[in-house]
Amino acid sequence: MQKQLLLVNPWIYDFTAFDLWSKPLGLLYIASFLRESGFSVSYIDCLDKYSSQSKPRIKAFGQGPLPREEVEKPSVLRDIPRKYARYGISEAEFINRLHASAKPDAVLVTTLMTYWYPGPQRVIELIREQLPGVPVIIGGIYATLLPEHALRTLKPDYIITGPGELKILKLLSEMFGLDIDEAKLPTEPDDFPYPAFDLINHPDYLLLMTARGCPYDCSFCAQKQIAMPFKQRKPQAVVDEVISHYKKFKLRDFAFYDDALFIRKEKHIEVILEKLIAAKLPLRFHSPN
Repeated sequence: MQKQLLLVNPWIYDFTAFDLWSKPLGLLYIASFLRESGFSVSYIDCLDKYSSQSKPRIKAFGQGPLPREEVEKPSVLRDIPRKYARYGISEAEFINRLHASAKPDAVLVTTLMTYWYPGPQRVIELIREQLPGVPVIIGGIYATLLPEHALRTLKPDYIITGPGELKILKLLSEMFGLDIDEAKLPTEPDDFPYPAFDLINHPDYLLLMTARGCPYDCSFCAQKQIAMPFKQRKPQAVVDEVISHYKKFKLRDFAFYDDALFIRKEKHIEVILEKLIAAKLPLRFHSPN
């Protein structure tokens, strides 16, 4: 019987938050990879601008403010003279979405910035209340950079650190007694299926990653801990992905999520852009990183 998985992008608790081409690309890659591996996948985006309780304000190129609900400030922040809020859908809507599909066999919760851990913490608390007995797996940036704190604070059943696709497949196969054909596992960035953008409720833009990782090792950056070793994709594979997404979703705006977009630019990004210009599609590109 096909195993059911629920993937969750948690809330942000902060003084401000804004959708600046912000989607959990890693989680969407994992979603498509797990579907291709035989799992049934559903998705809840707690940062969905299209909440049933508020009308989205979409600005240029698909960006826009997130729904917000003022909440009590943590004591450590009490002296900051600004309002503190939970950004995203309401807790009631989250609970409704939890019960909108079949009870999952496991829940995968991604984590974002380290100081945003109250979001996944509250998500997991509600999952424990609403779906008792369902194992919770966390991954993402916070889980990777502060795994001991994440285990102690979020209390998941399992934690995945670093790049997640292959690790989560191995963990799920052990949990459910499934066999993996390791000979068929991806080894190159272009071997992975495209991100599962179809899971996004009303997408306004799409994301694009032409390489994984970064060749540098800057002292202020955590890239070496959270990403694969630097490897660029084949330019034609990137072009094919953009054209495929454009035809499927009819969206003009693409945001690059690369951390080193202009490395070897003459053989990489310039080739990609020249080929896309030749395709004569009305595309717009953004580079928030």
